[in-house]
Order: sequence, then structure tokens, then C-alpha cells
Amino acid sequence: MTWEFWIDRGGTFTDVIGRAPDGTLHVAKLLSSVSSPADGVRALLEREGGLAPGAPLPACSLRLGTTVATNALLERRGVPTLLVANRGLGDLLEIGTQERPELFELCIHKPPPLPRAVLEVAAALPPTARCSKISTRRRCARRSRRRAPTASSRSRSR
Repeated sequence: MTWEFWIDRGGTFTDVIGRAPDGTLHVAKLLSSVSSPADGVRALLEREGGLAPGAPLPACSLRLGTTVATNALLERRGVPTLLVANRGLGDLLEIGTQERPELFELCIHKPPPLPRAVLEVAAALPPTARCSKISTRRRCARRSRRRAPTASSRSRSR
């Protein structure tokens, strides 16, 4: 059995949980950086005697999650996003639900939808599937590049 690691890389801190081959759990918390996931694994292995200082990291099982991209999306920082949805469901995020602070408020103030543009396609494919028709791929790419603004996208840019 090898070491297993679970890492959460946040904007400020990176949390690392490691399970040693004997089943004991070990934790480390360090300031986030580009190298902090690997640095956290190294720190745990060196601290617990599973790695000599400076030695290359051994093969291990690793799960990495990050809130950096999620936060950038929610804070509307970073690159513009595109929502790809089944035909007829492109306005799903804009419609949303009836959930709001004041249910009976007549003047509802909603933040603009997260995606800058929406591309509706004929059907969704599972992650393992590939589009076999090159012409379909080209048509999809052309449509997303030259998408004319709709009433809903014009209202988002105000």
C-alpha cells in the first residue's frame, strides 16, 4: 500500500491530508502557491520519515480539489465563460428558481448570469463520447464564434 493524499488548494491556504500505508492520517496547512500541493506532500512525507529531504517524490495516490477557479468564476474575475447546454435549456441559469431573500418582492434584483455567452447544441454527449462528424464540430465552432446577440445577452451587458 502507498501513501494517499487529499489536497484542497484555496486562494490563501492549501490543506493536505495524507494517509500513511499503516492507515494513520497526517495533516499539513501551508500558504497557497503554484507549488503548494507538491510542497505539502513533500512536507508530510519528510516529517513522517517516508522521504529523505530533497529526494524525488514517490508514486502515490492523489486527489486535488481547488476553490481558486470556483471563486474566480463567482467573483467574475478571469476569462469569460461559455455555457454549452442542450437546445432549449440555454436560458436555464437566467430563469433560475424562485429562491430569493424576499419571496413577495415585486422588484427583483438578480445578478447577471455567470456565462458571457450561451451555445445551445442538439444533444449533450457523455465525457467518453466523441463527435464523429467533423462537419458538426466545424458548424458548432462557427456558430459559437459568430453568435448574434440575443435580447437576453444584450440585457446582460448593461
